[in-house]
Amino acid sequence: MITLKHLQAENFKSLYSVDLLFPERGSVLIEGQNESGKSTLFEAVYVALYGKPLVGEDSRARQEEVIQYGQSRATVRLAFRVGQQELIVSPGFHATSCSCASRCRMHVPCRRNRRRRPSGKCG
Repeated sequence: MITLKHLQAENFKSLYSVDLLFPERGSVLIEGQNESGKSTLFEAVYVALYGKPLVGEDSRARQEEVIQYGQSRATVRLAFRVGQQELIVSPGFHATSCSCASRCRMHVPCRRNRRRRPSGKCG
């Protein structure tokens, strides 16, 4: 089972700056007016896990479309647990004309000294 722990997002679509801690147990209710960013919170989780947006303007998702208008970059940081393993993913998106503008690092706690170490790159 995957348990979300912490979500941070900056300049991600309509989200200027978000820092959300999830409770260990229970449910989370997200409410707000139309176009206030409720669905964008869930898309930020998706982008953190899969490294690409759900949909784009022309039905193909483009990584540049997650950057808030007028900004040069967007970041998402998601901490979550899978069983006993705690993970942090933090993709960053930069405004360029290149489709490979995303870089992602996944951090896995080191069992011996409990410090986080990079385990790989994607994107």
